[in-house]
Amino acid sequence: PDWAVQYAADYDIQLSIFAPHHLESLRKAYLQDKKPFKVHIKVDTGMHRIGIAWEQAVNFIQECQQLEYLQVEGVFSHLADSHDPVLSQLQLERWAKVCTQIQPLPRYVHISNSGHAVCPNAFSGNETVLAPNNLARLGIGFFGYGNHPQQTGLRLKPAMSLKARIMHLQHVPADTGISYGHAYQTSRPSTIATVPLGYADGVQRVLSGQIAGLLAGRRIPQVGKITMDQMMFDVTDVPDAMIGDAITLLGQEDARKPEPAIWLDDWAKKANTIEYELMCALRVRLPKTYTR
Repeated sequence: PDWAVQYAADYDIQLSIFAPHHLESLRKAYLQDKKPFKVHIKVDTGMHRIGIAWEQAVNFIQECQQLEYLQVEGVFSHLADSHDPVLSQLQLERWAKVCTQIQPLPRYVHISNSGHAVCPNAFSGNETVLAPNNLARLGIGFFGYGNHPQQTGLRLKPAMSLKARIMHLQHVPADTGISYGHAYQTSRPSTIATVPLGYADGVQRVLSGQIAGLLAGRRIPQVGKITMDQMMFDVTDVPDAMIGDAITLLGQEDARKPEPAIWLDDWAKKANTIEYELMCALRVRLPKTYTR
């Protein structure tokens, strides 16, 4: 936003710009201390989110390159669907037209996301349409998701796991309702474990009764409605379960063994969304442990 431009100047933060009104706010900030801004210019080649339209991009970029208060460090665009060869090819052709008309090209030129970065020639046998990209903005691939080995030849390993410790165990008879609304009824005498994790932490309520955890090498079903701060699992088939035991909701229970494992794509299919949304939903209040 315009009011934050001066902070960018003070802390030498490079900005993305893509509209004429950005230039005026940058010019006014420049007058304060005569320190040019380093910018990357966003070009819209078909994503239609933000960016200067690709048909107008060359004139806009060249105008910016002539302004004393700007240093154009880079130009970039964004692929709407790197696994759609037709749409991606159209965007890459537009991108190439823009880049070949800019003289001189800025220091950084980038359009590749995770999918395109690992397989840049998947869309066409004509490599001449590919612009000279020298950066890639890895997104979901950085976290080990977005796996399309049939296109990329890569088999990524998800980098994140999610675990919660049992805080309560209770033994209940058959035909006992669990959690809000008693939407789940036990079909046998059962042992129910409660863990302190819920939708306020980012595990969506819509996943209630659809996901599982790992405990002592077994898959254990999540039962009942997921609540704000807690959820329940049926651990009847793990007779040695104890308070303090860790249930693995995502990832591998044992890092040395690839199976069994639960990954976000399983949750995403059940919630009718994408892994990225679920990953971002895991809230800041969850403690993070970095293993290496």
